Amino acid sequence: MVLIDNSAASFLCQPENSIPILPFEGGGDCELVDLERYLMQLVHENDVRAINRKMFKLEQYRLFESAEELVPKLYNIFSTTIDFQ
Repeated sequence: MVLIDNSAASFLCQPENSIPILPFEGGGDCELVDLERYLMQLVHENDVRAINRKMFKLEQYRLFESAEELVPKLYNIFSTTIDFQ
């Protein structure tokens, strides 16, 4: 199970099951395409928590008010292929 939201506050109860996403901005917005790529990489995983922790640096979420602030400061989410090892 995963929780996808644009509010870091939504992740407080289940941070390791959380996936941040930026709000829809129209035009060239590709968040859902990027999200689909990430979810397809998780399909065969039994437990996504360690992968999400590594990918999204979950321990740092509490330092940010929103995904708009969190995402650019921590990483470019989908710029690289994820190494699940």
